[in-house]
Amino acid sequence: MLEVNLDRRLLLILIGVFAVIGVISKCVVSISLKSLMRAAGNMGKSSHSLMRLVRAKYEHTCMVSDRVQNVEVFVEKYIYEYRILRIRLHSWRRLERAAAWGCLMAGLVGAVIEYAFMGMTDFVLQSAGAGAAIGILLFLMRIAMDEEYCLNVIRTYMVDYLDNFCARKFEKNRELNNPERPRPREEVPAPTNEPEILPPVMPEPYRAPEAGTAPEGLRMAERREYAIDSR
Repeated sequence: MLEVNLDRRLLLILIGVFAVIGVISKCVVSISLKSLMRAAGNMGKSSHSLMRLVRAKYEHTCMVSDRVQNVEVFVEKYIYEYRILRIRLHSWRRLERAAAWGCLMAGLVGAVIEYAFMGMTDFVLQSAGAGAAIGILLFLMRIAMDEEYCLNVIRTYMVDYLDNFCARKFEKNRELNNPERPRPREEVPAPTNEPEILPPVMPEPYRAPEAGTAPEGLRMAERREYAIDSR
């Protein structure tokens, strides 16, 4: 009888452990998602560790390769790698689901074992009812939080900030640092006809004066000097 009571207590303790794990994981996921939603909504000024990491990595990638080709995959990678107490966010979500299924299975297995060895007793209903109630409660908490919607909102805010604000800011800075050569409004059209090349023109040869004759200019100057002397 003592062993039966001990087995029953162990089964109830197991259901309680699953319930505690489910509640703790649910609280961690809920608080983390709400914090991420607030930070993603104001990503440019947020001091959240994930937002600062994504901004720094995005700026580094833009400086190295001009731009990020797929921003959605870039954001999804860092959300998947985000850790809370050294455990990934997706692992916390899986732990929450596993705890709910653990409560259901522990209650069902305990009821089956009790019914097989002791027949239909009150513990059969208690075990099955406790496991089912706690498991369904954990599932309802998960549905009420709508974690998928929160994750989609976080992704949308982050992609919108990176693709529509950061990318445009880097493009403007790049244009200011590397201005293009200004182009004139009206460019002079190139000549369509090739210029005509004329043969060179040789100058006329200089004729030397004959011997014994002075140039006309020199004779005129001598006449003027003679007229002045005669006066």
